[in-house]
Amino acid sequence: MRPNSMNKFFLMLPICVISPALSSLAADAPLVLFSDMPDAPVSGWEASATKGAAVSIWGRNFGSARGSSYVTVGGVALMNGSDYAEWGATANPDVRLGMQRITFFLNSSMITGGAYPNTSITVTVNGVPSNQLKFHTRALASSKIYFFDNTNGNDSSYDGLYSAVAGAGNGPKKTPGWFRANAAAGDIAYFRGTSVYETVDNDGLYARAHMQMRGNRFENGIEGRSVSVVSYPGEVAEWYAPNTGTPDAADNFSKNVEMQWSDISYWNFSKLKWYFYDFGWTMSMDSSANNVRFAGMDVSSYGEWQAQGWNMCAGGGNTGTGGKTSGHLYWLGNWVHDLGPGSAPSHYRHYPIYLNGYGITDYVYYGYNEFGPLPNTMIDAEHGGSRAFDIYGHTAADTIDHVYIFNNYAHHMTRQPMAIGNGDGSPNFLRNVYFYNNIIGPQDSATNENTMSVGAGVTDQMLANLKFYNNTFDSRDETCEFMWDQCDPALAFKNNIVVANLSGSSDHSVTLYNFYGCPADTAVRLVGSNNLWYGNLIHDGIHGGNPWNETSTLTNNDPRFVVAAPENAAGYRLQETSPCRNAGVDLSSEIAEESIAGVYRVGVNRDFYGVLRGSPPHIGAFDETDTVAPTAPGGVTVR
Repeated sequence: MRPNSMNKFFLMLPICVISPALSSLAADAPLVLFSDMPDAPVSGWEASATKGAAVSIWGRNFGSARGSSYVTVGGVALMNGSDYAEWGATANPDVRLGMQRITFFLNSSMITGGAYPNTSITVTVNGVPSNQLKFHTRALASSKIYFFDNTNGNDSSYDGLYSAVAGAGNGPKKTPGWFRANAAAGDIAYFRGTSVYETVDNDGLYARAHMQMRGNRFENGIEGRSVSVVSYPGEVAEWYAPNTGTPDAADNFSKNVEMQWSDISYWNFSKLKWYFYDFGWTMSMDSSANNVRFAGMDVSSYGEWQAQGWNMCAGGGNTGTGGKTSGHLYWLGNWVHDLGPGSAPSHYRHYPIYLNGYGITDYVYYGYNEFGPLPNTMIDAEHGGSRAFDIYGHTAADTIDHVYIFNNYAHHMTRQPMAIGNGDGSPNFLRNVYFYNNIIGPQDSATNENTMSVGAGVTDQMLANLKFYNNTFDSRDETCEFMWDQCDPALAFKNNIVVANLSGSSDHSVTLYNFYGCPADTAVRLVGSNNLWYGNLIHDGIHGGNPWNETSTLTNNDPRFVVAAPENAAGYRLQETSPCRNAGVDLSSEIAEESIAGVYRVGVNRDFYGVLRGSPPHIGAFDETDTVAPTAPGGVTVR
């Protein structure tokens, strides 16, 4: 039996007494989700021998003020006010979806040896400890902690080891390009928010981005000594790419970071505000990326060109046979919004993340992000519009494996929010996709776009092992909920809420689109159960619902969200009278949690807010119920 909310107080006491490790069973226990970097030195802050790097963590239920709460790193409890730059922060840059941020300083009493990762971070609030976030603390050695200030810094006159001008050559550097050209493994760059960064990085080949990461013109990090580019604690550094000419011209400054003819590894970008005309990050198909992280970023554009937040080729090498592979790519807690308006037919689609093949990629993580609003105009089928992300194959050798898409919110956009496994010519490139705890909707109306497209392309994709669990899909004003554009997908669809076509005529909720002349009995591996379907919708006429193999459905039931027509994520929580309560099947063994350096990936055993699911679980993204106006855990406003 599931305890109701009235019993939470009585359950917490014996749980905490018996085992602190089980305290996360309480709905209001702190939960640490990810950090801005996976490793950092314990000394070197402004040349200090005892004060180390400033590390930021994101999570829930931290409280708006520290009080007696504290962070522990490897058994070292940080008890002094001077140990912290932020507690419970929700701004600079914006922290979305009810999360909070803590920024604290490492110190020289912490461990510096041992295998990677060598320690963990916990947060204790009101005597209740959080989960453990794996981390790596290290000696400074030859690494540097640099500071950058666009107003007061100077690339040639100052050493960059101090955050403010301190005389005798001591003071901050100025431009992102200097760090690109001089950073070594283990270095960290803190960018101050004194003014907007607009200086182009001229690497001798091109001058069209804040950072030109090309060929051998930069150095990579290594495991345990990554390179980090972050905003200074409590400030937000804005990188503005002002568009100095024709997009994609040789020297047009319209991008934040451009990467060509190179392989990047162990770089982290966090807490920056990227504002651009063309791309936030663009990586050519002759490059590769491994162990690259983007955390807590604020990304938007002002242009009318492609305006994509991250345009990344999967593995490089064109055909995937040149030895290049990519992997362990992380997008965590970013807010991507207001990409270019696309107001003319010559302008292309605007995507926050476009992972577009040309190689081999293994392990991709999209977690805790918000995509939207993306108010772009659809010009026609090929131009304009936005979707949250697109995973697309181009060549027969493309492979993208182990993709985790979890606890994201995508809303108010004009193309289908998710396109997974579409492609030009790769028949089996996408496999092992775990799509869970996501909220999709609401979307801009009258766009004639489905909520999700899976496997569309010029050939039957034959995608393998795709699991869609405990999501909430809302396309109440759209014509079609899903398109599975393939004949025989290995796909499971369970514990989901599907809302579509509340005001229109009956239309397909799940369309096994007959794009390739598929026979009616081919979808035997498309299995669903314990889903709620609501609206004027039907399964497609070709497959009828029989080969769909769906059982235990809750057809045409109002899910009874706490807000009838939600406009933010919190509105999709369930009323006490919702038919979705206790209606799911336990899937926790199929997608277990994962703890790696700097990332705690929740499993399907937890919900959108990280609350442990009951038994039996609710269906949809939330497992908690609410009878009042929605707020996030800890009283944090949900944006």
